[in-house]
Amino acid sequence: MKKFFAMLVAALVIFSGSAFAATVNGTYAGTQNEGKSIWVNTKDGAGADQKAEVWVAAETTWEGITSTGELVEGDILVIEALQDDQGNWKASSVKATKKA
Repeated sequence: MKKFFAMLVAALVIFSGSAFAATVNGTYAGTQNEGKSIWVNTKDGAGADQKAEVWVAAETTWEGITSTGELVEGDILVIEALQDDQGNWKASSVKATKKA
């Protein structure tokens, strides 16, 4: 996971000012921290499997669902996130498509 974030941050440095933004695409792999963070199975630029943790907050917008409680393992996620000063990814929006 650290390798994924390092690669993501390196790519984003070129395009960002002071805040880092990213789109995390993948499948839902679980919820942690009493529903405040989502684990996403994703792939890095080389196609290797990665797992990313993205935090959600009251201001996170939802499409396809209304909260983490509606997610089912394998649901397809597209998450727009910003990286905070501590390196945590915070979702500004979560779009979920139910697995087939």
